Amino acid sequence: MPAFIAINGQDAISLGQAFRYLQRIGEVDTFISNVLRQYLLEQAFETQPELAIAPTEVDRKMLEFRQKNQLTDSFQYREWLTNQGLDESLFHERFLAELRLYKLREYLAEARLQEYFIERKLFFDQVILSRIVVHEEDLAEELFLQLQDGASFENLAREYSIAEDRLFNGMFGKVSRGNLPDGLRAKLDIADPRSVLNPMPLDGGWYIFRLEHNLPATLDNPEVRQALLDELLEEWVLDRLRELDIEVSLDADGDAEATEE
Repeated sequence: MPAFIAINGQDAISLGQAFRYLQRIGEVDTFISNVLRQYLLEQAFETQPELAIAPTEVDRKMLEFRQKNQLTDSFQYREWLTNQGLDESLFHERFLAELRLYKLREYLAEARLQEYFIERKLFFDQVILSRIVVHEEDLAEELFLQLQDGASFENLAREYSIAEDRLFNGMFGKVSRGNLPDGLRAKLDIADPRSVLNPMPLDGGWYIFRLEHNLPATLDNPEVRQALLDELLEEWVLDRLRELDIEVSLDADGDAEATEE
């Protein structure tokens, strides 16, 4: 059996040895997962007519890519393919795979996107926060009273906060609502922009937050929609992986052999 990888025309690495190398560094599961993912996608594309891609569609997308990247000249195009380690056939396969994934995402979206967005909206809703972080509760209460009396949040953050963002006037930045502690999220739900929240204990310190802006997620946002489509695709893959009975072993020659039931 030919080597899986040949080195300098002399040394050879079998597929089994390659698997052992991957096992040694903890990467074999990732390798197998990627192989099975491609297997599932190929099965779906071959058995579901609604995911079919017309050859003319692939050719059109490839032509658009060449025009956009100034590769219309045949010599330049072939040279570019060589530099990318591709040939025309493999390049065509990559475009076909991208179009199929796009179609599969849209197919999944038709059935679940709106419902899934509602399920995940909390994690896509964001807030922009500033904060002052101190060790002592008494100091936090004193600073809060000063803020209530009109003291500058930025000045107090620079002078007293122990967090690194004191250098930026206490600007903590953009945070997903779903990743916030329940108590903080509950307070933010009823707070107005620019409101300063009562000091609260977190991570061994005392925090004074100011709500700068609410950034609610919508499906009209292309980034939100794309992230949801990617998550739906991964959920689809994981659901089908759970249905497979996978066994990976090495044959008598030390090469990898996989069976599915």
